Amino acid sequence: MNIAVQCCGIAVLGILFLFYIQKKTLATRAERVFRCAFLMITFCLIMDVSSIVAITNRSSLSNEFVNAVCKLYLVTLVLSMLFALLYIYSDILQDERQWHLCVLGYGLFSLVIVLGICGARISIYSSLWTREIYTYGSAVIITYAGVLAMLVNNIILLLTQKKINARRRRAVVIWMVMWVGAAVVQFFDKGLLIVGFAAAMGIMVVYLQFENPELNLDRQTGLFNQGAFMMYMQSLYERQQELPVMSVRVYCSNDAKHPEAVQEHMIRQTARILLTIPNIYVFRVNEAELLILFRKKEGARVAAVEIYQKLQSEFRIYGVNMFKSYFVYAENLEIVSSGSELLELMYYVRVKHGEAALGKFLEIDAQTAENLFYIKNMEHQISAALEEDRIIVYYQPIYSVKEQRFTSAEALVRMVDEQGKLVMPMEFIRIAEENGMIRKIGARVFEKVCHFFIEQHLDQYGIEYIEVNLSTVQAADENLAQDYIRIMDEQRIEPKHINLEITESASVSARNILLDNMNILMGRGVRFSLDDFGTGQSNLNYIVEMPVHIVKFDRDMTNAYFENGKAKYVMDAAMHMIQGMNLSIVAEGVETENQLETMKKLGIQYIQGYYFSKPLSEQHFLEFIKEKNADQTGGVA
Repeated sequence: MNIAVQCCGIAVLGILFLFYIQKKTLATRAERVFRCAFLMITFCLIMDVSSIVAITNRSSLSNEFVNAVCKLYLVTLVLSMLFALLYIYSDILQDERQWHLCVLGYGLFSLVIVLGICGARISIYSSLWTREIYTYGSAVIITYAGVLAMLVNNIILLLTQKKINARRRRAVVIWMVMWVGAAVVQFFDKGLLIVGFAAAMGIMVVYLQFENPELNLDRQTGLFNQGAFMMYMQSLYERQQELPVMSVRVYCSNDAKHPEAVQEHMIRQTARILLTIPNIYVFRVNEAELLILFRKKEGARVAAVEIYQKLQSEFRIYGVNMFKSYFVYAENLEIVSSGSELLELMYYVRVKHGEAALGKFLEIDAQTAENLFYIKNMEHQISAALEEDRIIVYYQPIYSVKEQRFTSAEALVRMVDEQGKLVMPMEFIRIAEENGMIRKIGARVFEKVCHFFIEQHLDQYGIEYIEVNLSTVQAADENLAQDYIRIMDEQRIEPKHINLEITESASVSARNILLDNMNILMGRGVRFSLDDFGTGQSNLNYIVEMPVHIVKFDRDMTNAYFENGKAKYVMDAAMHMIQGMNLSIVAEGVETENQLETMKKLGIQYIQGYYFSKPLSEQHFLEFIKEKNADQTGGVA
């Protein structure tokens, strides 16, 4: 019976091995150690059968030969547990030096155990009546001690090490439980020699759960899949090993019949070509993108260019206009720290270059990666700031030349980081506009402005309205007017206290939607300003088309008036035209008394700049207004 059980285990492992060697593998360290463990356990089963046969026929064999066979079986038990232990460490120790020290240390430990087995006494017991066949003696005790020590080490690693892949941990736990369970059963019933068979079933579980090459392959193309890519890249980064990588992304034109089927055909054709190229790993990371990982840095760029040229020729066969393809090459993988970051980097490069990169060979460097990480980090900061209410508003006072006091202010968004430091708009607004977060930021700022105005009764201190900026993204939002009306109703603020600033670029990119929003809001009493006049894409005609009440000259235009003779004439002409349309003008960026007096003489109605004040927090702005307007008006009623 024992031989039948062990032979069954050998047959199962043999069949699995035939499947295993026919499939592609990434040849990672863990895979290599698993292969050794697989072969050692198979050999252990063979030696188990051999020892039973030798004991059964010991009457016709020499005692030395039988003892040698039985001791060799004990040695394979020790080595099987050694490889099981190294298999776990292969997932924990990515540093090459630490790994080699681990192999050396446990190898020497196992060698001592093996030498002890070889030099120790072994005795044999067999009974035809009870069908018990087993060995005992000091050699067996040494074996049990060594195996038990490594088994305890295995258990400690499985319970304490968080680096172990969850699926691998689960498979190895099942393996160890089966092995230990069989040993316990065999200890109480020495007629059941099932330890080797249990080890075989355990290694089979590991194979099916984690080491089956089919789990890492894309069935349609035969390439490695995204899961294999993530696993392999993690091992590369943890070992600090650099390999060049190339992304190939293929889209099928929507003009083609059945574009999805055509695209899949093209991906498969591309895969067939790449599978013929040596010294590369190819991964299918999504439906349309393949990633090529070069096994050597030397000559990788030349090989990448050759692959690019070869695939481009293939695409031309099917029609130049049918496929849209991107080729992105990265020489140095130190610029990212995970497989997911690499995929995001490739996506970022494609988005950044757009259709201009179609069919071209693009190379990316550390600066590109730094830009991506900056964007990712800032997106995280923005999201956290919104969630934790760290979006705040500063106010820069605006001086009325006619009334000789401060009658309004511009609301300027700021963000507070996790350390309590201010983050200026130039660092996060562009990113917020690109990912759409600017809508939430804009609504939060508008809500805070309305609340601040009502809560502090700013109108009692001479403040007639607050100017709030609208980004280009907000200007294109069809729900802008309804959302802002809802906020004003909730905060119970009169619309006359709100002035929304639009930019020239906003009026160009989303003019129709913006006009609809403006008409709705103006119907409620909100007024509008055209901000940063002179720096956008438009011209004076847009002032005629856009129903604004105020035009703001930006800081550069104000400075140019004093520094450039031609700019002075341009600004004079624009100013007279705007004033002729009965629109008010705000001059931004006024920093000196000379600039202030000149703006007054030109008839500019409102002045804004550092001459009066930098942007202030709510508390400081309130103190500023109370002090300055009281001094200039003789007190506030």
